[in-house]
Amino acid sequence: MLRNIARLLVLLCLVAAGGAYGQLFRAYVSASGSDANPCTLALPCRLLPAALNAVASGGEIWILDSANFNSGTVNIGKSVSVLALPGAVGSVVAVGGADAINVTGVGTKVALRDLVIASNAISPGSSGIVMSNGAALSVDRCLFSNLPHNGIDIETAAVLHVGDSLLRNIGSNDQDSAIRVAAGAKGEILDTKIDGTPGFGLLVTSGTAGVTSRASMVSSKIANTANCAAFSYTANASAFTVINVAHSAISNSVAGLCVQGGTGATATLDDVVVHGNAYGVYFVTGGPVVKSFGNNAISDNGTAVAFGTLTPVGLQ
Repeated sequence: MLRNIARLLVLLCLVAAGGAYGQLFRAYVSASGSDANPCTLALPCRLLPAALNAVASGGEIWILDSANFNSGTVNIGKSVSVLALPGAVGSVVAVGGADAINVTGVGTKVALRDLVIASNAISPGSSGIVMSNGAALSVDRCLFSNLPHNGIDIETAAVLHVGDSLLRNIGSNDQDSAIRVAAGAKGEILDTKIDGTPGFGLLVTSGTAGVTSRASMVSSKIANTANCAAFSYTANASAFTVINVAHSAISNSVAGLCVQGGTGATATLDDVVVHGNAYGVYFVTGGPVVKSFGNNAISDNGTAVAFGTLTPVGLQ
């Protein structure tokens, strides 16, 4: 009797181990695939949720060809990299008032490369990527287009990287953002262009006392925003926000750089062209600070600097 029980326990352990080790390091999706497939290269899946179920935490999902690879929100609860092969257009669509991608797993690290994230024209969605939990999000060589709400929205103390990407025609009202960095998140935006939003291009905000949200934008451009192109905004008198802009251009917007919320809202300009805006730099109430290295071109704006004074700092 005891021998039979021992054999049964061994069998159950083997079954459990087989389920864990049965997940793939690399899963594949294809326009010709099926979600009944095991998501291997020989038998790829059709949609991203099936591939996410098949791939191990820390693994990769490869998009083999051009198509749309979701039918609703893609919920990511594990660390994973999702990438389209060169020449393929891996499309993820926001549809039916919902977001295209939600990242929700505690401690997750998610990397996305060569994707197109847009809204369904017939049944529009909401935001492109919303991260409400997780440790890191990396977005490289991606296109965000025609999204009714935010492009990338980081709502947790994660690290955001956006590189060599384009965000165009993002948002439908003056409170939407192409990129929103909030709740203690840290962002870096490199070689990226934001073009066209009725709200904000880059919004860095914090509403919690003692919490600092920050972002650096380097070698990038923001243009054609109907509110603030870059906005450092504290919603709490004891919160902190920081925007550092270097080797970049801000143009053709209502306001180029805005700071609001008392001394906790700060920004720094280093070798930045600010031109063609109604206001180049716009201060709003309570003593926010904008530091300038003195090497910026703030010109051809309706008003260069409004309701405040730049704080000069020396190169070190």
